[in-house]
Parts: sequence; structure tokens; C-alpha cells
Amino acid sequence: MAELKIPLPDTLQDELKIMILNAATQAIDEAVKRVMISKDWMTIKDIQSLMNVSANTVSSWIRMGLPVSVVGQKKFINRDNLNAFLAKHEK
Repeated sequence: MAELKIPLPDTLQDELKIMILNAATQAIDEAVKRVMISKDWMTIKDIQSLMNVSANTVSSWIRMGLPVSVVGQKKFINRDNLNAFLAKHEK
């Protein structure tokens, strides 16, 4: 197979590398979020990543009535319960 080479200035090569890296990072982040959304049970860290909120925010939601299941030291939140909680607190 023939190879096509196009000479590019170094600055353009660097910009292209950054653009490709950013696009790949964004695609991976979106794929991870799709996996998290499909999980029935999520940890507080999962919710932090998915919703882009702090642990304090999730803790506040728990104090406001978001149901939590505790296994050992780990807290798990059911996706359906999270969705219902957020819908209940919609403005």
C-alpha cells in the first residue's frame, strides 16, 4: 500500500496531537459514563463522576432522603432511586 506523507509545521503537528488526545479522552469519558448509567447500583464516587458533583453534594442528598444501601464500609445507591430523588427535587 502506498504511503502519503504531508509535511506539516511543528506547531501544527503539536496542535493536531493535542486535538486527537482531547477527542480520545472525551470519547473514553463518555464511554465510562454510559457504563455507569447502565449500572443498577453505584458508589458515591460513581455518582460524583457521572453527575460532576462533589462527595459533599452526594452526602447532602443522602441526608435529604436519597436511599442508600450499606455493605461493610461501602455505600451503594440504586440508579432508579437516584433518578426518583432527582425528579422529586426538580424545580
